[in-house]
Amino acid sequence: MIRKFSLILIIFGLGLSGCDSIDPTAPGPQPNILESTKHISKLNVFGILRPDSLQGLPLSYIHLEYSYPTADIPDSSIVADAKVKIIKLDGETGVDSSLLIYGDLDIFPTKEYRNATFFPQAGTFQLICTRAGYPTLTASATIPPVPVIQEGTLQRKGNELSFTIKREEQIGLYEVVLIGPNFFLKERYIRPKTGDISISFPVKDISGNSGLLIIYGYDLNLSEYLTANLSIKPNIYQKDFSTVENGYGCFGALNVFQKVIQF
Repeated sequence: MIRKFSLILIIFGLGLSGCDSIDPTAPGPQPNILESTKHISKLNVFGILRPDSLQGLPLSYIHLEYSYPTADIPDSSIVADAKVKIIKLDGETGVDSSLLIYGDLDIFPTKEYRNATFFPQAGTFQLICTRAGYPTLTASATIPPVPVIQEGTLQRKGNELSFTIKREEQIGLYEVVLIGPNFFLKERYIRPKTGDISISFPVKDISGNSGLLIIYGYDLNLSEYLTANLSIKPNIYQKDFSTVENGYGCFGALNVFQKVIQF
């Protein structure tokens, strides 16, 4: 009887130890540093540089807010009175600068920091955002070259439109859009580690044999932002996601290929 009771205790103990790894209340990965529990408010940015335009006005913009503790959520965290400057870089040297002003330029649905004469082309830019009482936020982003389709690779076979995009190290994610009279299709493709990018785009149930093909090439900052796991998981430590210095958020860039195609 004693041996039987001992065996039951051993089996029970092994069962407990085996469940530790799947215990939903068990802590997940832990930080390797201890962060200050005191909240220090910083600027929080989402900005995109792009060379295209809408009705002759540039589509680049900077959206700016300030951070706050979850126990003190404000009615609005938008920062409308900061100084926002973008500097064109040649190596590490600034060769030109543009000041962005908060507004909608009388055409856009929301107010953001914009400049009606700022049409950035492929190259590297630095962002500087300053506001009294906050650390100066800085970041850099590189507008990549226009995506290029390998000649002779564009074709339609049944329900698939396929083509090959030449590899570009400054682009990490491609978004392919096909627009026609009665359709709007969109797919995203992550650049593989090596080689060109083979695109197989579903065109099921599309009538006709033409459409506007748009390919957005996202820089490494935006690619990381758009593919990062930003969800909140209980008991799991996650670092703050950011591509900027002395603040939070993402400052990225993209370039665009557009062509009416026959397929």
